[in-house]
Amino acid sequence: METPLGKGDRRPEGWRVLIDAIETATSADHLPGFLSEGIRACISNAESLATDLSVLVNNRRIAAAQFVYATCMEEMGKALILLDIVRADLRQDARLKLLCKAFYNHLKKYGYAKTIYSPGRGRLEDALYLYTRELVEYWPNTDPEDGEPDMPADGIAHREWAIYVDWVESDGGWFCPPHSSLASLLCGQGLAGTTPAERMVKSVLDPLLRADREGMFCPEPLKIIQTEFPPVYISSGSDEEVKKLLERLRERFSTAQISVSDDTLSSNFMRCPLYAAIFEL
Repeated sequence: METPLGKGDRRPEGWRVLIDAIETATSADHLPGFLSEGIRACISNAESLATDLSVLVNNRRIAAAQFVYATCMEEMGKALILLDIVRADLRQDARLKLLCKAFYNHLKKYGYAKTIYSPGRGRLEDALYLYTRELVEYWPNTDPEDGEPDMPADGIAHREWAIYVDWVESDGGWFCPPHSSLASLLCGQGLAGTTPAERMVKSVLDPLLRADREGMFCPEPLKIIQTEFPPVYISSGSDEEVKKLLERLRERFSTAQISVSDDTLSSNFMRCPLYAAIFEL
């Protein structure tokens, strides 16, 4: 007769397993290689999901397309979180824990990609602020007397509203995903035959794919990034520091004959490390 699992038999939380793997890789002097594999796997999966998104949109499977869109954004967010593990000073144990927890948090993963897609005016202060806005789970209704529910964050709405039936007390009825007005807006036909969801995914994915083709996510370039970024804590007002760091990377990549383009070095994901928002919340 089978016995139920006790507390000690439960599967360990993913972030704890990831921390152990990172610590093991660090001890073996293999951290850049370990993170390289993870970053490239996330980008590859995002590219596959982007294809699935287009197939679903073209076949008017809108609710499923909305869910795949959210998942694709999260996979790109995971690649960016792993890159921030390279860029952050992790000598404080709490920082690694926070980044590894973010790797398994739907809102934080989605928020990374959404902010890189649209970082405001391009200043770190704007990007970090916008990222924190993505982490608000439910925005309160401004007029409680009208009976409308609080509005969920994009990361929740695109995932939870896409494929799950739910009871909505304020409406007094069942919510059915195919009727989602959010899905229709996101996946409705747009310019040049593409949808807003496809355009957003492409805007984030293309620079990551270009950087991957140029080899920037290989172990040696990541090792260079790891030696240059961590001594500087990147937060609001660090734009000049980041500019100097990217110039330094350009020089070091050139010396090492690593052909990373200026477009890649000036892309949103390189100019806007977002880890400070996670560390300071």
